[in-house]
Amino acid sequence: MRRVVVTGIGLTSPAGKTVDEFWKNLNEGRNFVVECDSMIDMGLKSSSHALIEDKSHLYKYSDKLDNFIKFGLYAGESAWKDSGLDIYSIQDESRIGLISSSAIGGTQTVADKFEELLVNDNIIFNNNDSHFYDSGMYHTLNVLLKRKLGIKGITTALSTGCTAGMDCLGLGFEEIIDGDLDICMIGASEAPLVNFTYATLDVIGCLSKNTSDYASCPFSLDRNGFVISEGSAFLVLEEYNHAKDRNARIYAEVEDFHSINNGNHMTNLKSDGLDMYELLNILFKKRKETTIDYINAHGSSTKQNDLFETEAYKKFFGKDIYKIPISSTKSMIGHSLSSASLFGCISAIMSIVTSKIHPTINLNNNDEKCDLNYVPNYSINKTVNNALVTASGFGGIHSAVILKKVKEEGE
Repeated sequence: MRRVVVTGIGLTSPAGKTVDEFWKNLNEGRNFVVECDSMIDMGLKSSSHALIEDKSHLYKYSDKLDNFIKFGLYAGESAWKDSGLDIYSIQDESRIGLISSSAIGGTQTVADKFEELLVNDNIIFNNNDSHFYDSGMYHTLNVLLKRKLGIKGITTALSTGCTAGMDCLGLGFEEIIDGDLDICMIGASEAPLVNFTYATLDVIGCLSKNTSDYASCPFSLDRNGFVISEGSAFLVLEEYNHAKDRNARIYAEVEDFHSINNGNHMTNLKSDGLDMYELLNILFKKRKETTIDYINAHGSSTKQNDLFETEAYKKFFGKDIYKIPISSTKSMIGHSLSSASLFGCISAIMSIVTSKIHPTINLNNNDEKCDLNYVPNYSINKTVNNALVTASGFGGIHSAVILKKVKEEGE
């Protein structure tokens, strides 16, 4: 039986551009949500976002590239370097794959061009250069990364919304389990912080209307929407024996993944949580037990989602759920769409590695319907042998992955 492990991590986020910085800030419970002048100037109901304020680490990339591509190049290259892999020492380069994702692609490029044409009152596109097309397309990041790293195996780009990063992980996991690849770099990148994204999400009422210091408050009674964010996260997945043979550092093992669609509504979630309950039933059916040490929840800070998740966990785990710590990474860094699920996975991996669980901050007003242990406001120390990470997205998609501490063969 082939096994899949994580041997490389790379990211850039509002909480930091290295794994250590990211993890330190999350455990300190720091809030990276700030006021957004553009949202205020437009008179939107929402006024907060979470952004990567210091972009000096991206200066080496061309100004003609969209930020989502720059973020992804940095995170992907960082993950590859962290893995210790050397493309020239690998005999069959077709055994290495790359799966990247983005929910909405090069929004900054599209927004800038639209505003330029609108100001000039000349909606004619015949003067655009190739960079406009490249920076707006989802697969450009994939093309540039595989060219940079010399990857020649399976390469594809997904766009399944807010679950896309985790869906890349699931597809990469399956490619390795099935024997088609030995190594697969997977990731997501998002740079949605532009006016038309703000306005679109604001008009459908899904963004938080609270002030920036309290805007993202998952599972709190006064939650009223998520905070839009940006960033990129990449992981290097590797077949266990392949990693052992080269003495690679192994962070954690991917035990299993599954994804479903509720077939119900573009955004609405049923409060009974049955759709995610069904997902968990399928995901856990291969396991002999349902014991989990930690859950990194989707925890988006919307009225619907947080109740939906809570009800699903109660139905599936029964009374044991009250013993399982649950936290939301989005409480500190907002919701970066496709990247968010991988930030959750990285948080769960680091909980396995460090025996620490980061808090859900801004949880100051208890909701009697959301009454589980959400690790309120302060991190805790706990041995984490396995963790569940969940994600949900527009279009009715629900995905989940189980990560665990690596055991040697025979243990």
